[in-house]
Amino acid sequence: MIRFARTLAFIFLSSPFLFAADSAPPVFKWSEVNIGGAGYICGIVTHPTVKDLIYARTDVGGALRWSPQEKKWINLSTWLGVEDKNLYGVESIAIDPNNPDTVYMACGKERHFGPEKSDILKSLDRGATWKRLGVHLFTFGNGAMRWVGERLIVDPANSNILYYGTRNDGLWTSTDAGEKWSKVESFSEKGDEFEGLGLVEIHKEGPRKDGRSQTIYVTVHGDGLYKSEDGATTWKRVPGGPEYMADIRNIEIAKDGTVYATFEANDWKGGVWKLTPDGTWTDIAPLGKQIMRYNAIALDPKDNSRLLAMTFWGFKTNQLFSSTDGGATWKDTRYTFKKTTPWRPDSWSGSQPSSLMFDPFDSKKVYFSCWFAFYESEDVTGVDRGEPVIFTDHTLGHEEL
Repeated sequence: MIRFARTLAFIFLSSPFLFAADSAPPVFKWSEVNIGGAGYICGIVTHPTVKDLIYARTDVGGALRWSPQEKKWINLSTWLGVEDKNLYGVESIAIDPNNPDTVYMACGKERHFGPEKSDILKSLDRGATWKRLGVHLFTFGNGAMRWVGERLIVDPANSNILYYGTRNDGLWTSTDAGEKWSKVESFSEKGDEFEGLGLVEIHKEGPRKDGRSQTIYVTVHGDGLYKSEDGATTWKRVPGGPEYMADIRNIEIAKDGTVYATFEANDWKGGVWKLTPDGTWTDIAPLGKQIMRYNAIALDPKDNSRLLAMTFWGFKTNQLFSSTDGGATWKDTRYTFKKTTPWRPDSWSGSQPSSLMFDPFDSKKVYFSCWFAFYESEDVTGVDRGEPVIFTDHTLGHEEL
């Protein structure tokens, strides 16, 4: 045994991998390994003026920006150290529609870390570098309802104005591009515990006054839909709607002010409804009044008569419906998947969809995100010709292991 130990010591000490004390240590270059692990993309945001500028947020894997040249995702959160691990859960992403270089993200993965470990971050170079704004509000990027749209938004009429719908602390705003924040005292609703407010949406083509958009909507979990028509000065709960109004999930606003909303109730009820500018609600669910849960919905920005909606079920492929007449009629859209990561099981494809949207520059192109990946279809209009829609997953650079 002693002889063996001496031999082992000789081999170790004479190893070419050891260096003299005065020699420079080796320099190792680390790079990503493409496993295809992916994970839940809880939301995607596209910029309206720059083609292929797409951001994605994940519940535990940080924020991502799409690189169309490389056909891969660039992780914008890898600069965070272990001490900032809670910031890997991205609650919401907001682009500045007037400045494509500016982007914000509200971060905070788990509720047990507390608000002091959460923050809103701002970038002036499309996510290459970030500044912490010191906004320590309760954030739960890995919690329930992380799939219901963006809580953080920049006013398209004024890049200095932002709104943030929180989970426990009500509605907050900034009037100086995120440097200082204050609570919107006129908005008293807080919603269900740990879920709170859902998405904040602005009627981009709506009226403007004193340099700010006037029509703003906020969804409140456990309550319903709220609307301001005077730039967040006063608020009213939108009356009417379905019996499960408290379970509103996502909305899209047409240029004329029509609101399309999805619902996903706890008793497995849900649907798709339309709210016209005169305050009339209409049930436009693709399968009539069958019991069906919905979350993701998309409105074609070039042609507001075109809609897409997806059912919301976990660990199974969901149904996709398309309409060319504002939801009056729908087609059950057949679609298939083209996998870029062969080992991924088919059951992962299309599970629990979070976002669904038309490309702002090409209405044939559609994106959606789900529990396991981001998908792209080059031509969703194939449904009009009776052809199946093909969605390709893009997992390169998206790792949440």
